[in-house]
Amino acid sequence: MDSKRKLRPVARLLEALEAEEIRFILIGMSAAVIQGVMETTLDVDIWIDLPPRQYMRVQQIARKEGAVIAANTVVYLKDGTPVNFIYEVDGLRSFATEFKHTELLRFHGKVVPVLKLERILKTTHT
Repeated sequence: MDSKRKLRPVARLLEALEAEEIRFILIGMSAAVIQGVMETTLDVDIWIDLPPRQYMRVQQIARKEGAVIAANTVVYLKDGTPVNFIYEVDGLRSFATEFKHTELLRFHGKVVPVLKLERILKTTHT
């Protein structure tokens, strides 16, 4: 059986980004929750290591995974999960610098780079 079929839509999207060699970091409340914050969230925030003008590249990958495009930076996955693609994060250093200090954590059956909790508290994204 194909392992992709076992993964949730968000994990398949993350695998598709990796296949296209697009680096990303899980940020926001989803990142906080998997680090033990007692809260819930419906959406997933993903910091993408591309210039904002390349948002169409990410949208095309999401569309191939069955997502519905809601805005330049927002898609809804097959299971209804909203995903926000973030291209600029205020309050932090560059993507490359922050990426070096991520933690690899399991998220929906996939190990992904996650922004550390103390860094999440410093963020505002646009």
